[in-house]
Amino acid sequence: MMFATCAVTGIWAVSAVFLIAFQCPAPNRWDITNRKCMDVRAVRTYNAVMNIITDFALALVPTLMVLPLQITRDQRITLLIGFWCRGIVAVASATQIGYIWSLTSAKDLLNDIWPVVVCGQVVQVTSIMTSTVPSLKPFLLSLESGFLGPNSGSRTNTSAFESGGRTNQSSSYIKIGSQYSRNRAESKAKKSILVQKSVTVSVGDATASRAD
Repeated sequence: MMFATCAVTGIWAVSAVFLIAFQCPAPNRWDITNRKCMDVRAVRTYNAVMNIITDFALALVPTLMVLPLQITRDQRITLLIGFWCRGIVAVASATQIGYIWSLTSAKDLLNDIWPVVVCGQVVQVTSIMTSTVPSLKPFLLSLESGFLGPNSGSRTNTSAFESGGRTNQSSSYIKIGSQYSRNRAESKAKKSILVQKSVTVSVGDATASRAD
């Protein structure tokens, strides 16, 4: 399933690039208002449909990996919700298809196509956002933000997901933050010691000069 998804995604990416690059005759391949261009609706519908197919595939592949895992029901549901958030991208792509087929052979095509362009941007943004959802929980736990519950601040030495039954593994974010805090504390302590020594030496010198 994973290899099939990779193959379909690769074929779609290459074909979409060539369709967009050569949809209009030379030299003005960017001029979609040219009547000799390919059907704008057909090209963009193909891209939107493949977006929907690949988004569902990207949600289905990790689902098949999560279902056999020996975890609690709540953990399984949480993981599946994180992966199937990509359905939002499919909804945006379906909305884009609706706007694409609402285009007609109007004289002002560049003005009428703006909803299609906006939907394309929404698809890109939602795709990036939903792809980061599975990493949101361990990130918030590592920052001790308190967004995941009143007791989340005390769970500093537990990872968000158990790996092979091992717990009490601090996150890399915590390690980085604690190391940085430790270095700052040591640096401040060294500076205070140097200041105290310099003050002591200065007072000693002043006392010795008065005695002389």
